[in-house]
Amino acid sequence: MNSRKGLIVLAVVLLLAVQALVVGAQETVSRVWPSSDVTSVSSGQEFTVTIYVGDAQQIYGSSFKLAYDATAFEVVQSNGKAVTPGTFFEGQPGFELKNTAQGGVVEYALTLMQPAQPVSGEGVIGTITFRALQEGAVAMAVSEASLVSPEFTEVDGRLVAQRITQVAAEVDNSQMAPLAQSAQPASASASVSVASAPSAVASVAESNPEALFNSPATGKPAGAFPSNENMPLLVAGLFFALGLILLTVSVGIYARMRTNLNLIAEESFSI
Repeated sequence: MNSRKGLIVLAVVLLLAVQALVVGAQETVSRVWPSSDVTSVSSGQEFTVTIYVGDAQQIYGSSFKLAYDATAFEVVQSNGKAVTPGTFFEGQPGFELKNTAQGGVVEYALTLMQPAQPVSGEGVIGTITFRALQEGAVAMAVSEASLVSPEFTEVDGRLVAQRITQVAAEVDNSQMAPLAQSAQPASASASVSVASAPSAVASVAESNPEALFNSPATGKPAGAFPSNENMPLLVAGLFFALGLILLTVSVGIYARMRTNLNLIAEESFSI
C-alpha cells in the first residue's frame, strides 16, 4: 500500500513539473527592433527608420530612444515632431508624452487612454524620417525601449485603471548597422534586455495613473520572430519524466514480485 501511495505521489509531482515546463515554454517575450528601408545613403538622401514591436500582450503604452550620429544624419520633423505614430495603436484614443529629437537621440513615448482597450500582437510603433548629411552606412540603434500594461478594476460598471506594470521586452538592433563606439550609448548593444528599464510611460503612471488612462487630452521584416527556443527543453523534460515514471513502476513491480516469491518460499518451507 505504501509503495502504491509513493508511486501516486511521484506521478503527481512529475506531472506538475511537466506542466510548469510546458507553461514556461509557451511564454513569449515582447520584442522591439528598428529597421531601415536602406542600408547605405548618399549625402542629402532621405530615408525612413521604422520601430517595430512583436509578440506583444495586452499593451497600453510604449516608449523608446533611438540613438544616431548627429554629424551624419538629421531628423526631418513634421509639425515639430520627430516620430510619426505607427499602426500598432491606430484607432485607439491616446496621447503622446514625448516626441523629440535632440543631441543624436530620438525620444518617443505614447500611452492609450480610456475607453481604449489594450493591444496585442505585432505592428509598427512609429517611423522616423532622416536626411543624410554625408555618404555612408545607416548606423543607429534603439538604446532603450519599454512596454506597459494596465490592471483594471471595475467600479460601478466602469473599468478604472488602478496601476500599470512594465512588460518584459527585448531590444534587437541586429538589422541595423552598428554605431561607432563614440556615438553608441553603453546600453545600445545588438541585443539588450530592457525588462527593468524605466520608461516615460511607467514613470508617469507610477505617480499618477489617472493622467495616463483618463486624460482628455505593419509589416514586419522576414524572420523577425524566432521559433520557440524552449521546445527542445520541453521534449527532453517530457522524456525524462516518462523515464522516471517507468523506472519507478518497474522498481515497484520488482519489489512486489520479490515479496510474493519470499512468501511462497516461506509457505513451502513450513509445509
